[in-house]
Amino acid sequence: MKWASTYSNDLQLETAIGDCAWVIGEAFGGKAPDLVLIFLTPHYAEGFDSVPELVARHLKAAHLVGCTGEGVIGGGRELEFQATVAMTAAVLPDVSLSTFHLTHTEPEDLAPATLAKKVPFPAENGPSFLLFSDPFTFPTEPFLSKMDLAFPFSQKVGGLASGANRPGFTALFQDGVMHRKGMVGVAFDGNLTIDSVVAQGCRPIGTPLFVTACRRTQIQALNDGLPREVLQALYDSLSPDDQALFQNELFLGIEMKPDETVVDSGDFLIRNILGMTEQGYLQVGAHLNENTAIQFHLRDKRASHEDLEHQLVRYGEISKSTGPQGALLFSCLGRGSRFYGESDHDIRLFQETIGSIPVGGFFCSGEIGPVQGITYLHGYTSSFALFRART
Repeated sequence: MKWASTYSNDLQLETAIGDCAWVIGEAFGGKAPDLVLIFLTPHYAEGFDSVPELVARHLKAAHLVGCTGEGVIGGGRELEFQATVAMTAAVLPDVSLSTFHLTHTEPEDLAPATLAKKVPFPAENGPSFLLFSDPFTFPTEPFLSKMDLAFPFSQKVGGLASGANRPGFTALFQDGVMHRKGMVGVAFDGNLTIDSVVAQGCRPIGTPLFVTACRRTQIQALNDGLPREVLQALYDSLSPDDQALFQNELFLGIEMKPDETVVDSGDFLIRNILGMTEQGYLQVGAHLNENTAIQFHLRDKRASHEDLEHQLVRYGEISKSTGPQGALLFSCLGRGSRFYGESDHDIRLFQETIGSIPVGGFFCSGEIGPVQGITYLHGYTSSFALFRART
């Protein structure tokens, strides 16, 4: 297995793709890649429909998938606020690949049986997936729950395309076709494992609490107390700095290991807090059940750095014997230099912790990755896919 990643800032789309293809070709000694992943910014919008043909002209790849991103990642760089084409490619011996395009017009389109027919690999093999969807036309979150049912032993990582502000302006690429809606993806079967590292960028405050009354996405009681009063007591216990963060960077952490002691930030699924009702109930971005354990979280630069570092170190410890040969990063638009005040923060931390392996990807409108074995659509997250041989 061999991976390579690069980028070009040339303003001419064909030249940028040609430059990337030349670097990829040199890295592979002229061998055609089995897979090319391409991510490019909206600066090239007039030429989006020509991307598959241009890639095929310059690089005889077996398969192509990708999408548009407001910012892209390639060659170990996070490239924001500039015209960029990022290309990552792989030679994958003993691996079977299948690309697909999905749309949603009827409920049956997302039925597990329908999804299973789109992929020529049996679910019991545990094929791995990369998924890229249009945020305007595809119901990604319900789709992921159906995919977990159809392929329960499979890893699923990816992101929502970004850079468009209305339907019809996103571009999704699948082999020789450019799509304007739906989802594109690639399934892998054979001698390949995709590991995931999902860093949600928050730190817990206070102590775990139990939801003792709720209705769908509304928390009506926490430890039998009114949520407004519980939050007021929590606020009063915080330092001035954390009280300032509390105003705009407060999130809900839902415990994902209800039968175990919480020992890690990765044991929580982070969801938005949407508001407070006049009765003092808390509206949140998740459906909850009574007796669910939750803990409030804050998000800031320090928390995001420490969470990502912790998740990467933990991954490095469990993958020492079979380290990854390549990686993709799907990072929230709310991260990057806007958030950290510096470029390449997540990539640099990755390289310091895991090593200088080829990394590509893009900045997403939502990030796809698992938490405790269940696939979710996240926000403010960095979701890594790390590729290594099974044997």
